[in-house]
Amino acid sequence: MLKIDDVASLKGRFLMASPYIPDERFVKNVIFITQAALQSSFGFVLSDKIVETNIFQNTIFKNANIYYGGPTDPEKYFLLHTKDVTWAQSLNIKNDLMITTMKDVLKYPKECTPLSYKIISGFVSWQMNQLDQEIMLGYWIVLDEEESMFFENNNNAWKVGMKKMQIDTNRLSGIIGSA
Repeated sequence: MLKIDDVASLKGRFLMASPYIPDERFVKNVIFITQAALQSSFGFVLSDKIVETNIFQNTIFKNANIYYGGPTDPEKYFLLHTKDVTWAQSLNIKNDLMITTMKDVLKYPKECTPLSYKIISGFVSWQMNQLDQEIMLGYWIVLDEEESMFFENNNNAWKVGMKKMQIDTNRLSGIIGSA
């Protein structure tokens, strides 16, 4: 099992699904971790999959696309954004990256949007000790990458991440273990 310090260090980092992750919902996915602790962890799928558009019509976000963030609570919306525009309820994830619920964003409207942002529907969560166990079993590969990766074209995020780690996916084995 990971130590408390190790789990907490996942905040603001990316997890890439190993090729043999058993949960089909996460095959070839990259997750951005926004909260990490032994009690629970929370993050968003790096996705260019648009699930909705135009649901915030009377706001500064009226033309914004809504991106898939994970299978948990798809009716909850989050604004992942840069620090140039913040709300009192915004949480700092890493460096210049913040997260705010769209409920708070709409409750306390601003006159301009952040420089970079994505509105996300749903999220990924892990229960107590679940994420550290999944990492120990080899289901996830931890990737250190700039948080700006979240705002880039994410169609091939998994392949790009594997390439950055110099992992040849054609040479991976289905056998997981440690040396």
